[in-house]
Amino acid sequence: MKKKNILGIGAAGAALLISFNAFTYGNGAPQGRTGSPLSAGETCGISYCHSGGPAVSSQLVKITSDIPSTGFLENTLYNFTITLDDGGTTSSKVGFSSSIEDQFGMVGNITAGSGSKTIGNFLTHTSASTAKPGQSKDYDFTWFSGTASQGTTVYVASNFSNSDNSLAGDVIVSASLPLIKANGISLDENSVAKFQMAPNPANDFVLLTELDKKVNEIDIYSLDGKLQQTFSNESKINSSEWSLNLSNLNKGNYLVLPKGTKNPKAQKLIISK
Repeated sequence: MKKKNILGIGAAGAALLISFNAFTYGNGAPQGRTGSPLSAGETCGISYCHSGGPAVSSQLVKITSDIPSTGFLENTLYNFTITLDDGGTTSSKVGFSSSIEDQFGMVGNITAGSGSKTIGNFLTHTSASTAKPGQSKDYDFTWFSGTASQGTTVYVASNFSNSDNSLAGDVIVSASLPLIKANGISLDENSVAKFQMAPNPANDFVLLTELDKKVNEIDIYSLDGKLQQTFSNESKINSSEWSLNLSNLNKGNYLVLPKGTKNPKAQKLIISK
């Protein structure tokens, strides 16, 4: 996958880095430690967690995505990778915490991928993914943009640990990546989602037809981008048709997103019980 929106931070960008003593939380970083506004600018480099320590040398954090140069669309799924590169230093384990926020707080919905998991809507490493066999370690996730605004930013606070079970010798690096929103795009103008839904408005069931054969999951979100329900292959009628049971969803407006294709798009569904 061709990656765009790349941010590299190392010794040359020292003004954007924060370094502290630390050791990696094996089961994932605590919520609210991404260095973001919602985290009050805090990482794990605080007095009752980790503090003091060596300066950042060649450690590097990269955030990459497949968002095009024209910017992200609303109600669209994008792929991200966080790369933690120790730059040839002696750290044997790494960990991180990440969030995607605008000026009002969390936006869209994050789904964990390889080596990562979610705690609330924060993303962090898993207990099995702290070991760094080479110079770098990748963590993947997807982000459903929902109605995210201009000014949306990805925040990452990472830990490069020497695994000596002390607070000495480890380094925390903070990074952020502002995301550009495409101009003049709304859900009604998005004609890329070509599948059909009927009935719409719906009551207890809705039938989706003309779906791409690669679709392997269908998610339903609220209009603010929060995941409400996931449907897997048992809802599949054939290669291009799915029947979704809506009995667990309340009356209201939702977004239906088929997953499995590159940059899938959502369509609006009205449930009128």
